[in-house]
Amino acid sequence: MNNDEKKDLFCREGEFGVVRCDVGKSVLIVDDDPGMCETLSDILIDHGFDVKEALSGIEGVDVLKQRSFDAVLLDMNMPEMNGAETLREMKKVRPGLKAILITAYARDEVILKAAEEGIVEIMMKPLDIPQLVGLLQSIGG
Repeated sequence: MNNDEKKDLFCREGEFGVVRCDVGKSVLIVDDDPGMCETLSDILIDHGFDVKEALSGIEGVDVLKQRSFDAVLLDMNMPEMNGAETLREMKKVRPGLKAILITAYARDEVILKAAEEGIVEIMMKPLDIPQLVGLLQSIGG
């Protein structure tokens, strides 16, 4: 498949309008809510991203050990390992990893923990999808 065919495959009008798509940008979504994972995955695939889902921080770290991603979307509030703890473990595997924290809770201690772990951005739920897509395009590979 040549690059034009790949572009046609990955760049099409999505629910939120046409966006610039860069073939090959990959995103790992880590969220313990299967519905949120599926919704984000569908939206990002529709915008041309290569997406993989993990339903826990532990699963996310395991997935990251198997392959690299341009960016990771991390839910902050997950059982066993929260988003900041997950990112800390992920950075042991992939030190240059770019991550966006998604949360419904804007507490100062959450923001501090995330900043200490090197989060690129903190986005509040409900997510602004055009902003998320633009941010992923800007930080990806």
